[in-house]
Amino acid sequence: MPVPAVAELLDFVLRLIDRFVSPETRQNVSQRVREFAAARPLLFSFIVTQATFSAMPIFFFVLASIFSILTIVSTALIFLVLFWTGFAITVIAPILLISSAFALFFWAFGVVLFTAGSSALA
Repeated sequence: MPVPAVAELLDFVLRLIDRFVSPETRQNVSQRVREFAAARPLLFSFIVTQATFSAMPIFFFVLASIFSILTIVSTALIFLVLFWTGFAITVIAPILLISSAFALFFWAFGVVLFTAGSSALA
């Protein structure tokens, strides 16, 4: 069963590559690489060996760099959000305190007027 899935994946990858590099161009490059390998086998094997053994450290370096960048950006974003939240709280807290005091004053004033009015009419 896994063979059709692999074939579908390979077909998908080839179609994706065809969008960027035409099959004719790939065929031309492949032919030139084969000719170079046949003409200079020692140099070709040196280049392939170096590319193969250098690919993994480069891959891990790029992966670590991306991870570091994402970590730094997310940490900076968290601190930025915390800073602006703290700043907003320091601005909104006195405003809420003052508005609550005004609301309490007007509520108490209304209660006093209502009580005084009820007593005066009774």
